[in-house]
Amino acid sequence: MDNKASRTSDRKNSRTRQSRVKNKSPGFKGKPSEGKHTSGKSAGYKGSQDLVPAKKKNVQRFEYEDNKIFWCEKCNLPLIGEKCGICGSKGEVLQLSQPADVRFCSPYEQEIIDRQLHSAFGCNPLGDKLILLNKIPGEDKTDEVLVNGFIFGILRFELSKMDYSFEPSLQGAKILLKHAKSRKVELKKTKRHLNGKKCHSRIC
Repeated sequence: MDNKASRTSDRKNSRTRQSRVKNKSPGFKGKPSEGKHTSGKSAGYKGSQDLVPAKKKNVQRFEYEDNKIFWCEKCNLPLIGEKCGICGSKGEVLQLSQPADVRFCSPYEQEIIDRQLHSAFGCNPLGDKLILLNKIPGEDKTDEVLVNGFIFGILRFELSKMDYSFEPSLQGAKILLKHAKSRKVELKKTKRHLNGKKCHSRIC
């Protein structure tokens, strides 16, 4: 009886060893036991595609395309379209700085421009002309001043002074030069460089 039981036990152990060797082979496709994880896969594993990080979408950046308006020289009016609705003539293109946020100048802003022009140049050649303001980047409130179809200058709020200041453009300076009665500087042509140096001038 003991020899028979021993032979039976040896057969069982041999079958068990063969089963373990077979399960460890590369081609093993047996099902994992319940409650255990194999090959680093969790119970909620959905496939190898979840391990691949999602590609970032190519987000295109768009700028405001309407970076211009039109100006009718005959009627002296800004136009949204290319053709004037009053006289029917074609308007001149007026390029706007980004973000091209143009609007009509309010009475309050007109008073600010008038005060700054009189303070800096002693005159206001704009009078009752139609004025547009185009918001541009700056430390604080900064606007291009548009008059008669061109940029007259830049109106900005200075945080250091807590007040506004006006800087004329080249075209604006030419107009101011004709009307200004004070604070004009006359410079003579010279071959010297003015960077970092003083110049002798005559203030009218």
